[in-house]
Amino acid sequence: MDNHFTIMMLGYNSAPWIRRCVESALQQDYDNFDVIAVDAETNDGTYYILKEYESNPRLTLIRNEKRKYVSENICVAMDAVTNDDTIVCCLDFDDQLMRGDVLQVLNREYDENTWLTYGSYADCYVNDDGSCSIYPNDKLERYSDFAIETNNFRHENWQATHLRTFRKKLFDKIDRKSFIDPDTGTWYEMAGDMGLMFPLLELAGDKIKCIKECLYLYNKNNPLSDDKVSLDRQVSCENKIRNAEKYQALETL
Repeated sequence: MDNHFTIMMLGYNSAPWIRRCVESALQQDYDNFDVIAVDAETNDGTYYILKEYESNPRLTLIRNEKRKYVSENICVAMDAVTNDDTIVCCLDFDDQLMRGDVLQVLNREYDENTWLTYGSYADCYVNDDGSCSIYPNDKLERYSDFAIETNNFRHENWQATHLRTFRKKLFDKIDRKSFIDPDTGTWYEMAGDMGLMFPLLELAGDKIKCIKECLYLYNKNNPLSDDKVSLDRQVSCENKIRNAEKYQALETL
């Protein structure tokens, strides 16, 4: 069966890399997919580059009227999804899908007992001449049987890396209060990947897959990465998310 996929593109100022990103999405050798791009009020020209692709019928482009961060932008994108049966693929503006057959690979992996996948990626350094130096990540492991059986993902080493995908119906089970910082009452500004994936992992239980095949290029040049902007704030958000109340695994979707 050809599953439907929605590539969820999110990001802030990413003008040097956005063409590679959007083209890696739109040029997938697969028929049954669409792309939703949420522009977080960029001011470096990223939005206007994305506008050049807006005539493509697969692409829905959304621009925030004010600055929003990853957790809130995920919800903005998910509210724009019209197919409840779609599988969502997470793609950041400054990164790109590794190859043109990524959705084909994912389609082979998704069966009725797969609700979520993660991994694998390669670090990408863009050189001065525009070429890329690529270093595959060989440290990714599947979450332990103990973590899966006890629903204890939050206290194991972080494994739910790019490429992250999940069934839209699974996301719909999340209480969006999970994306709110309990100390400030506002959306988490950092660690949006953990804020998203821990609830999804817990809800999915044993219906998760770790894909070892490299499907994603992670941009190591971007100075706006969370850990480069403020490592202390990133760690603070991570700790709050790790210590938040966990979800119970679902039996059915």
